[in-house]
Amino acid sequence: MALSLKSSKAFGKSTAIFFFCLSAAVGLSGCGLSTGKGSSSLSTVPTQTSVVPGVSSTSVAFGEVIPQTDMPSYAAVSSGIRAYFDSINAGGGVKGRKLVLSSVISSSNGITGKSISNLASKGHVFGILGTGPFSEISPGLAQIQTNNIPLIGSITGAPPLYEVTRPYVFNIGPSYVTEGRAIAGFMQGSKVSGKVVILYQNDPFGLALLSGYQSVLPASATLIPFRPTDTDFSNQVSEIQAESAKTVIIFAKPGAVGNILDSFSSVGLNPRIILSQTSLTAGAYSTGGSGLNNLYVSGFIPPLQPATKNPEITSFEAAMHTYQPTQTINQFSAWGWECAQVAVAALKADKSVALNRQNYIASLGLLKNTQTLAGSVSYNGTGGNALDAANLYQLSNGHRVLVP
Repeated sequence: MALSLKSSKAFGKSTAIFFFCLSAAVGLSGCGLSTGKGSSSLSTVPTQTSVVPGVSSTSVAFGEVIPQTDMPSYAAVSSGIRAYFDSINAGGGVKGRKLVLSSVISSSNGITGKSISNLASKGHVFGILGTGPFSEISPGLAQIQTNNIPLIGSITGAPPLYEVTRPYVFNIGPSYVTEGRAIAGFMQGSKVSGKVVILYQNDPFGLALLSGYQSVLPASATLIPFRPTDTDFSNQVSEIQAESAKTVIIFAKPGAVGNILDSFSSVGLNPRIILSQTSLTAGAYSTGGSGLNNLYVSGFIPPLQPATKNPEITSFEAAMHTYQPTQTINQFSAWGWECAQVAVAALKADKSVALNRQNYIASLGLLKNTQTLAGSVSYNGTGGNALDAANLYQLSNGHRVLVP
């Protein structure tokens, strides 16, 4: 692992493009919600022929909620789910039933929880896939639990979703705490020289990442907090300059990250930067540029492009080209693909006479060594966490390169 990075040009305002690739007013056709060539059409639900929501003699419907918050990234997740469903449907579906994905678009920030509640209590869906962030999921958790509906592969690492008291939640990625530990492990193992500063968002998101980091390296960095509402980071930048920091770890959401990088650019500050996987939008993972070559990012989805010999990734990319040809292949669409892989694996494993949510949740909990795009997935019988590890990647010309 090379410890010294090549210098890159100042980030400048152009870098913000990577973090705000589409506006909130973007149309569905630009959000990765095209129906493609398969049968997982938008907002289509099967005719009910049984008392089990989302299940008919010919189909099984899953639901998702696309929040306005970073809609392009969540829409990319949707495109990955659809590509996998359509690839399964092309082979006849699962036990004679075709897979359907019903998408609900939140009309404004903050109502995703209500939309999830409606899906869980009134919507004709068997389970809920993808969906996030936690601040918008949490208001719907009570209805999800009350209605015994599985929530699979939420696009968040928020610690509350990793509690053992939530047997209906099946995560496919690491928690923010795990990501924080992975970043600290990288710092510890790489023997990086020079001062380290952690610039963190002082809210549950930033504090969860920080707690994971400090559980490994409790006193190895200067801590500089900021409020989630901050847009001016000149004071924090002055502190970082005073520290002569060689590495800056940023625990922040994408909007703040874009502003921070522009603040660095304005004073010619160019340290090594390390981020959480959810600190970047889908656009940042899909677009190349020299301004991103000094970034490291944690995550669990393996590198996708350029060409790979991983058969799981090859299948994913082939299906995306076939069923979602207008959508960009990135780690968020891969996240959706893995989410769908887990959902379908449990459907195939369900040996019960009657397909219902209770039996399906039991089948999910018993999945062992299920091969997915991100590796082997297993649960402990009571929901929970499939992966308790994260890797670190360097961004290089729009691609992620695994740091050994």
